Amino acid sequence: MKLDHDCVRSLLLELEEKLSLNSIFDNSHIKELKTYEEFGEEQTFYTILKLIEAKFLIGTSQFYLDESYEFAITSISHSGHEFLDNIRDSKIWSQTKSSVSALSGVSLSIIGSVAADLVKKGVGLP
Repeated sequence: MKLDHDCVRSLLLELEEKLSLNSIFDNSHIKELKTYEEFGEEQTFYTILKLIEAKFLIGTSQFYLDESYEFAITSISHSGHEFLDNIRDSKIWSQTKSSVSALSGVSLSIIGSVAADLVKKGVGLP
C-alpha cells in the first residue's frame, strides 16, 4: 500500500487540533475525523501505522486476528511537530508537492527537507 502524503498532512493537522494533554485518541475518535471521512479507514489506519513507526506519533497499535486494528494515540512527537511545522502552510505544501511531483516516490524525510528549504527561502535564509 502506498503512503498518501496528503493524508499524512491532513491527519497531523487534525490531530494537532484535537489532541489535548493527557488525552488518548482511540478508534472511535479517529472515525470522527474529517481525514477518516475523506481518505477512508484503510488509508487512514495505514497512515497512522506508518506515523507511529516513523515516530511522528506517540501511540500504540494492536492487530487482532479478525484483521482489525486498535489504536491509542496520545501525542504528536517532537519530530512530528517539526515535520508538520514545515508543511503546515498551504502555499509551502503546494510548492513542496510541485517540487517532488516529477519523481515516482519520495520519502517523508525528503518532503520535510524540501519544505524546510522552502520555509528558509521564504524567511530569507540561505
